[in-house]
Amino acid sequence: MLFEELVLSVGTNLDRTEYEKCLGNSTKLYKIINRLAPQRENLAKFTRAVFSVGEVRIPLVVWDHKKLMQYWGRISNYLHWAGAIDETIQNESWVKEGILITEEACAHIWNNLTQHEMGVMLPNDMHPEIRDLWERYKAGKIGLDEVRISSKLLDPALK
Repeated sequence: MLFEELVLSVGTNLDRTEYEKCLGNSTKLYKIINRLAPQRENLAKFTRAVFSVGEVRIPLVVWDHKKLMQYWGRISNYLHWAGAIDETIQNESWVKEGILITEEACAHIWNNLTQHEMGVMLPNDMHPEIRDLWERYKAGKIGLDEVRISSKLLDPALK
């Protein structure tokens, strides 16, 4: 899922060497996303605001990468465990804690995947009026409420 976020965030700007650097390494993937797409979260929030109004409304998810990475780290403790078996796999509370955190993470991901769509508008692909809104939002000149109002007003003209 984080890889999909990377591709959505940078489009075709992801080259093979960058991709290969992050294979199987969540920390590197997280760092590459932040380096190649530093505005990813703002762009996702902006895109969600634009698509939340007008005739065609698309409920988009904005993934909290820090939260996903925390889940990844916490679950990894149970997938790649080490230690005495009486303190790990034979310890009922250790097993229950692993099940609880796994269920929590799965519920978070499942709910977002089944109730929302994944997507983002890359600035180069935006209609000029929408791109202007993005630039103003990115610069902190307007907030998401203004983005929604402007998008709703622009909706008939953009068809």
